[in-house]
Amino acid sequence: MRRLFSITKLLVSLCSSAKEPTAVTVFSAADQFTRTLTAKVDLSQFHQLWSKKIKQELPPNIDWTYSIRISTENKSALWLYHPSGWVKVLSKTVVPIYKLGTPEDFNHLLGIHNLSLNQNGGANPQGRL
Repeated sequence: MRRLFSITKLLVSLCSSAKEPTAVTVFSAADQFTRTLTAKVDLSQFHQLWSKKIKQELPPNIDWTYSIRISTENKSALWLYHPSGWVKVLSKTVVPIYKLGTPEDFNHLLGIHNLSLNQNGGANPQGRL
């Protein structure tokens, strides 16, 4: 019975994470509104880029410069984002860190264009928000 419950829980979480978002809102580190995606074509492109993220170890000195609220029909989650492609869900517990495969395309979609980055993905002082 326990095993069946665990398998069911896993399947439900996989299905819910595969849902396309209904809205995506981006804020800068200073909580300034940047952009909201609501058009189906934008949300579909977001989902396509977002679904290709890969769990990785975070390099040192990442400053989370943006937050992204991803809403679906039933829930929403707030993610921290760095324009070099690093993301993690905002949580009080330890959570996995992910890297997006094509951060340039993702940044363009979200309207993020003006941050100067070093090679490790950290922000240079002149590029900090």
